[in-house]
Amino acid sequence: MATATRHEPGLRPELDRLLDRLRSRIRSYVVLEGMAIFIALLAGLFWLTFLLDLAYFRLTNLELPVAVRATAVTLAVAVSVFAGLAYIALRLMRRLRARALALVLERRFPELNDRLILAVERAERAAGDPAGPLEEVMLSRTIDDVAAAADRIDVADVFDRKPLRRATLIAAALLAPILVLIVAQPRALATWWNAYGRLEESYHTRLTSLHMTVLAPPDDRPRSLEPGQVYKHPRGADLTVLLDVPEGERPDGTPWIVPESVYARRRTDSGARQTLPAIKAGDRRFRLTIEEVREGMDLWVTGGDSTNRSPYRIEVVDPPRVERVEIDNLYPAYTRLNERDRDGKAIPDRVVLAGPIATVPAGTLVQFRATSNKRIRNARIRLGQHELMIGEFDAEGGIGDVRKASLTLRGDNDDVSGERVALPEAFAAALISTDRRTLTVPLLLGDAPAEFLTAGPADRADLPKRPMIAVPLQTPIRVTFEDRDYVASLEPSRFDLRGTVDEPPEIKTALRGVSDMITRTAVVPIKGGIEDDHGIASVNFEYKLDDAEEWQSRPLSNAPTGLPKIFALQRDPETAVEWLDTATLGLKLGQTLTVAIAAADADNLTGPHVAQSDKYVFRIVTSEELLTALYNQEINLRKQFEQFLGEMREVRRDLVDHSARAASGGDGAAGEREWNAVRSSADRAFAETRQNASEVRSVESAFGGILEQLVNNRVHTEKQLDRIRVGILDPLHRLSDERFPKLDRAIGELSLQIADRRDPARGFTTSVAAADELIAEMEAALKEMQDLAEFHEAIQELSQILEDETNLLDKTKEEQKRSVIDSLGDLLE
Repeated sequence: MATATRHEPGLRPELDRLLDRLRSRIRSYVVLEGMAIFIALLAGLFWLTFLLDLAYFRLTNLELPVAVRATAVTLAVAVSVFAGLAYIALRLMRRLRARALALVLERRFPELNDRLILAVERAERAAGDPAGPLEEVMLSRTIDDVAAAADRIDVADVFDRKPLRRATLIAAALLAPILVLIVAQPRALATWWNAYGRLEESYHTRLTSLHMTVLAPPDDRPRSLEPGQVYKHPRGADLTVLLDVPEGERPDGTPWIVPESVYARRRTDSGARQTLPAIKAGDRRFRLTIEEVREGMDLWVTGGDSTNRSPYRIEVVDPPRVERVEIDNLYPAYTRLNERDRDGKAIPDRVVLAGPIATVPAGTLVQFRATSNKRIRNARIRLGQHELMIGEFDAEGGIGDVRKASLTLRGDNDDVSGERVALPEAFAAALISTDRRTLTVPLLLGDAPAEFLTAGPADRADLPKRPMIAVPLQTPIRVTFEDRDYVASLEPSRFDLRGTVDEPPEIKTALRGVSDMITRTAVVPIKGGIEDDHGIASVNFEYKLDDAEEWQSRPLSNAPTGLPKIFALQRDPETAVEWLDTATLGLKLGQTLTVAIAAADADNLTGPHVAQSDKYVFRIVTSEELLTALYNQEINLRKQFEQFLGEMREVRRDLVDHSARAASGGDGAAGEREWNAVRSSADRAFAETRQNASEVRSVESAFGGILEQLVNNRVHTEKQLDRIRVGILDPLHRLSDERFPKLDRAIGELSLQIADRRDPARGFTTSVAAADELIAEMEAALKEMQDLAEFHEAIQELSQILEDETNLLDKTKEEQKRSVIDSLGDLLE
């Protein structure tokens, strides 16, 4: 190494060259040692950073953070610069004075005997300071001696070579493996350079790679997720992810290696940590499920040498759900259920659903309105087996056109495929409100096949001409929302929309004043009423003769008007029946007449619905046959009445007897027995009175029925009606309304007197008097019944005589015909 020569003034050239040789050798030594230390330091820093990265990767399967590596590079550069300055530059810059160099040589070579230092000092003395003559001779001789010995001195012997050798060995020991690494594993050196030279984010070449796919609930739609990305998960749902090893090749051309196991480390927002193993789900797939996720978390997935540096971020949000459902119903016009505005237009009937079921009449246009708890992006509505899709349920969460909607129509036995119909954009845009909170779907419930109607049904003038979806009468509705974070409802909200077909009118009728036998000129009175949910359009009589299949109809005298919901059968306000006049039907004796009431509603969509009342069957008989039947009925009623009269007489007799026993009284046990007997007598009287009052009222009703049958069959006379009405019905009515209640009150008062241990004499007297009045009234009514029976017997006997005469006359004529025929036969012979 060439160095600048420093000449000391006044110093002999031989000594000057000696010092220059030493100075040059010192600088060479400094450079060599400094370079060895610098190389050793650089190699040491290489191995330090290399091993640090390798250890961190082995422990975590991750690259060192860029900030750590940048810091390490900065520190390494700083240390290297400092070492270069300290061990080379600064040492080379130090001034090597002649005196110091002479001292070094004097110490190493004792034979110089301080002569070299003396020569240097003599040369450093100024010229203005001359020595004496003797001193000058001595100095010159000494300098000559040391100058003669200068060429024989080897300055290399001054140096201790151990530090240099040590530094060189250390440098060689650290540098040699690097050279081997360059030759044997050039990729390792390239990895180091990418890590610390280029500061790349990812620089290790891995044997395994894992790709995460989230199966988004509720239908496990696959969503690809990259490290550092955020996936929003519905609160409370299971989180299921698939971890797949790629099928292709690594950058070096070798296949990706499937790890033996894969696990995930999670850290929840609350700070909890957990390691979760994944299970093998295929040759190159692992599956991990975390149940009921209720808080956010970060996930790191490790398999083989693959680990994600940035965590997979899972944020938990509330899933969208239906908070409120309203339906605006536009009912069929015939139902008249909608109110009208000033212009006469129907106002939709708004109903807030309190439960999952809504029932409306068939043919109703229902605006199904479901409000979500949060803003929604897409919606899926199952309408039975059909499906309305609003927006796009994109597996990757892409930005779809939310103004699109489609309707998939499926057959009864086809639950998967079907005809998918794209709906108009204007209709699709109106399905979700501008605030993205409310879904509104117009549904027309009917018995027609499901379809999309661009302007409503052509045959419904009562409906607006706008788009709607026709659905079956029984339509289960399943609503699934997807919010703007692509989180879908965990479970569809379930509703049932049920359209009810208008039922036929409900008819309740009963016969009044006729039995199963009528004359040819009778009227058939029917009482009762008809009810219908939405209005009765028509009511009429229907009849048929014998076994005829077709029914004939006859109008009512007072038919319904204005579509009433309730209609009573009455000819006029004073007559609570309608009757069919059989005199106009041309009936014959022996025929069978079947009569019913028929009613029809105003349903012009699925109707009209016609209902028929109970059928009443009559046999056509003669007046005599009918009167005979009524006479037999009267006899039975009279016998029953006679029995009731006898029972009331027995009640009076019992009251009289126990009245005397109550008056006699008595003390002790005998008196108590008498008192109990009196109490029992009052109880029996009370029960018998109540029972017979009910029976007498039944007899009254039965005689009233006989009277009505006489009138309705037109076989009555005014005298006959007056006798029944005045002589029988009026007394029976007085008995039911006056006499029996009076006796009942008297016996009740008697029972109270007995229960209170008061004197019952007055109660007995009152009760017996009331019983006397009742019995007298009953005897009068019985006498009239007997007189009426004698009258009917006389009529019956007269009818029998007339019938016998008619039969005798017929037999006589028959005999005469036979005699004439026999006479003609004799003449012919």
